[in-house]
Amino acid sequence: MLSKRRRRWRWSQNSHSMNFWQRHTAARSRRFRPTLEALEDRRLLSDFLVTSTRDDGSTNTLRWAINQANTDQGPTTEIDIDNTTLPTNTIRVSSPLPAITHPVSILVVPETDRHPPFMSIILDGSNAGGLANGLVIETDSCHVQGLTIQNFSGSGILISGTQASAGIIECVIQNNGSNGVTMQAGANHNELDLDVLSGNFAAGVLITDSGTNHNDVTNSQIGTTADGSAAQGNSSGVVIENGASSNNISADTISGNSFDGVDVLGPVRSTTTSVLTGSAPTRTAARRLAMGRTAS
Repeated sequence: MLSKRRRRWRWSQNSHSMNFWQRHTAARSRRFRPTLEALEDRRLLSDFLVTSTRDDGSTNTLRWAINQANTDQGPTTEIDIDNTTLPTNTIRVSSPLPAITHPVSILVVPETDRHPPFMSIILDGSNAGGLANGLVIETDSCHVQGLTIQNFSGSGILISGTQASAGIIECVIQNNGSNGVTMQAGANHNELDLDVLSGNFAAGVLITDSGTNHNDVTNSQIGTTADGSAAQGNSSGVVIENGASSNNISADTISGNSFDGVDVLGPVRSTTTSVLTGSAPTRTAARRLAMGRTAS
């Protein structure tokens, strides 16, 4: 135990040290004059949560969330479809949904429910009317992950216009009255990855029009069931036409389609395909070249 004298000395030493720093800080504060600088605006994602399967535009429906996202002023918006609170796993729309005109991510949450073949959230267009498309994307920087989109009279997803680009990841797009996914009118730099595109009346994927370039369809199953165990064919697997160029079709399983696995019409450059399994034979030298085969 320290003596009283030593304890008094130590306290005196600490008190002296504190007084010194107090005097030093006070002197510095008299010399330093802080200024404020304007910083760039920074926002978190604006989240809209879908917890209802109704289609009346009320709060927390998908229709409401898309309308909210389209008017959002932030750089990007996120729509989360909460699988834990929906009363059923199917959202049935009674008319076409609004076109997506503001960058948005539409995600099924929790993430563990996104992966094929275990799609738990279905967007169903059986009652949406003639020529209705499932999702229409007309802007850039969009992302759709984990949805099953089915039974629309048009395409499951329509990506249209020179400003339109999206990542369609881990989705099942099936049994639609036109194409599974249509990219048109200059849509570019889109990515379809780890998707199932099957049972659609026309093509699993249609890439069409001049300027519809640099799109990737990769690691997907086109014409099979989600687990790949059986055929569920489209009319054609992938159709590229009308001047679309520099598109990449690679590492896909394209099987069970009624006509061509990959159908390339017109002047198309830099289109590559790999892993064709059980597709119907292509019919022209141009198509064979597009699939990396030797023309005869």
